[in-house]
Order: sequence, then structure tokens, then C-alpha cells
Amino acid sequence: MARPKISIVVACYNHEAYIEQCLRSIFEQSYQEIELIVFDDGSTDASKTVIEKVLADSPFEQTQFSSASNQGLAYMRNQGLERATGDYLLYVDSDNFLSKDHVEKLLGYLDNQPFDIAYCQLWDFEGQKNVLREDMDFSLEKEFEGNLIDASALVRKSAIGDETFDLQLNNKPLEDYDFWLRLILNNGARPVFAENTKLNYRLLNSSMTERGNWGRYYESYCYVLGKHVNKAPGDVIRGLQKNLSELALSYDKAEAERLMLREIEATHNQAISDFQAEVAVLKGQLAEEGQKILDLRADVSQLREQKSELEEELGLIKASRSYRLMEKLRQFRKGKS
Repeated sequence: MARPKISIVVACYNHEAYIEQCLRSIFEQSYQEIELIVFDDGSTDASKTVIEKVLADSPFEQTQFSSASNQGLAYMRNQGLERATGDYLLYVDSDNFLSKDHVEKLLGYLDNQPFDIAYCQLWDFEGQKNVLREDMDFSLEKEFEGNLIDASALVRKSAIGDETFDLQLNNKPLEDYDFWLRLILNNGARPVFAENTKLNYRLLNSSMTERGNWGRYYESYCYVLGKHVNKAPGDVIRGLQKNLSELALSYDKAEAERLMLREIEATHNQAISDFQAEVAVLKGQLAEEGQKILDLRADVSQLREQKSELEEELGLIKASRSYRLMEKLRQFRKGKS
């Protein structure tokens, strides 16, 4: 019996520093029935050159590469959907990489099993910690509260049907969340948490900034949930309530932090003001001492002038005839005595 084929889709944009590690981690998979599809989404760095060089070493007979002008991640994912011919589909972002048995372990949860989507924890390999929540077992209630399933989940191709990535979410948060929710609610896809593997996830400044942009996140979140109000109104309401509660707590925490920062700033400004006042006092004292030094220098200069005048007068006296006579008389008296 033929082993199932897995289509792995990699979309790259300006990841010249990471794409080689990503691709070679796919080459080294213990499960090798792989179709590899790689896109360069109009990178402005050397990504395309790196990809072409690395793909020359691809061990997979079915390896595709294409490069075009920048279109965005949702477009790239949809192109991958169109080209994939495998029984299963796996998206791998170009700044992440796989452990050697990652694909094999994910497949073990789906092949001949009653599940359609195998997802796992994200592993911050630099910080050595999990990225997502700890209770990762799937429930629809938790999924409505926030996405459990990263884009790099293994999905049965037949469970996708006609669903595609929503281009309204192109280059916005939660394009993968929207895709998985539609597979689950519209197509009846069954997710399962793969607890025996983790995706090596790179936390870049851009990804951390995006995760912290709550305005963009909740705009996308409400847009996604709005699609399912009629089908699952209770779950949508509970998800919104949970997120609004968390948002309120986050706001309260942020407000408390702002107040604390204001107090720190006020204390800091007062300390600066006190320091500046002390500096002004010291400057005044230094000015007074400086004036005293100038006065002393003037007195010394005057004394030197007076000394010079006295020495000059003394010289004149010594040079006078009367002084010389008196000096001879003094010597004479000294000799007689």
C-alpha cells in the first residue's frame, strides 16, 4: 500500500538569514514522501538566490519553486493550495524549522485515524520555552476564545474542500485562525493536539510587535467570529465575552502601569529639579570663591608692585653719597671698637 504524500508549502519574504535552515530541516525529515512547494514572495534581499542554491540539494522528486512580485501571505497560501497534490498539506513559515521526525509524528495522529488536523505547541528554541498556552487539547469553546492551531498544522487535503484563505485578511493577523475555523465549522474537520512534537518557532521583533498590536488583533478577531454568528451564536458570544474580559484586565493593568510610570517620572523630575537647584547653589558658591581668588590675586599683584617700588627706592638710597659716607663712618666706628 502506497504511503500518503505530504505537500509542504514554504512562503518566503526577506528571510535570507533563515530560509536555508528551514528548507534543510525539511530535507532531513524521517518521513520522505514529500512534495515541496516553495514561493519567494517578492523578497528584496537575497532570499531568492539562497533558495535556488539550497533547492539544488532537494531529495524530493517533486520540488517546485516560483518567484514573483510581493502579494502577501494569504495569496501565497492559496497558491500552495492550488498546486498541492498530496494527501496532506503542511505550511511551514520560512523563519521556522522542523525537528527531524516532526512530519512523521504529525502524520501518526491523522493517518488511519479519525482526525483531520494535527497541530502542536510552538517552541521558542532561543528562549527555551513554549509560546502558546499550556492547555492545548482541542475544544471548540477554547478555539472561539483564541486560536489553538498554528498555520503550520498538518491537514488532510480532503477536509479542505473548496475553502481558501480569506484575502480580506491578507497580511493581517489571524488569517490562519479564520481558515481553521471554517474547516471545522463548515467542513466538519476534526482537530487533534500532537503532544509529542513541537514546531521550532523563531520570535522575531516583527512577530513580537504584531502579537502586541491588540487593535489589529481584535479587528481581525471580530471579523472572523462575525462569519459564524448564525451557526454558533453561543460560542461566539462566550468567545467575545472572554476576550472583552481579558481586554478589560489588560487595560486595567496597562492603566496601572501608566500611573506607576507617571509617579516614577514625577519622582525623577523632582530629583532632577533638586539636583539642578543644588548645582545652582554650588555655582553661586564657586562664583564667590572665584571672586575671592581674583581679589587675592589683585592684592598679591599690588604687594608685588609695592615691593618693587621699595626695592627701587632702596637702590637709590644705597647709591646716594650720604649713604656711602654713613656706611664708611659705621665701618670706622666698628674698627675702633
